[in-house]
Amino acid sequence: MPPGPTAPDPGTKDDALVILEKYDLLEQVPASVIPALRETAKPADSVFERVQNALVASNAIALHSAGSQLEREGFGKKIVNSICRGRRAKLAGKWQCA
Repeated sequence: MPPGPTAPDPGTKDDALVILEKYDLLEQVPASVIPALRETAKPADSVFERVQNALVASNAIALHSAGSQLEREGFGKKIVNSICRGRRAKLAGKWQCA
């Protein structure tokens, strides 16, 4: 699960600085930003002792549910891919109906 308000972030302030240096961005970042970088909660932090995250849905689940509904309503379906990355317009053109 990606880090977020209820999931720990294994990254560090130093990791952020390394990325800024790697892409030669450190000089472009306003001076006030660097001191403002702070460590995030880590997996061992007590704030997560009673947190339990559960994945209750996904794009694939939604896609298959929509496909099932289409079939119930008499439509055909063809699931090409459940993972799409890229520009929407380009992807839509790739799989549009003839």
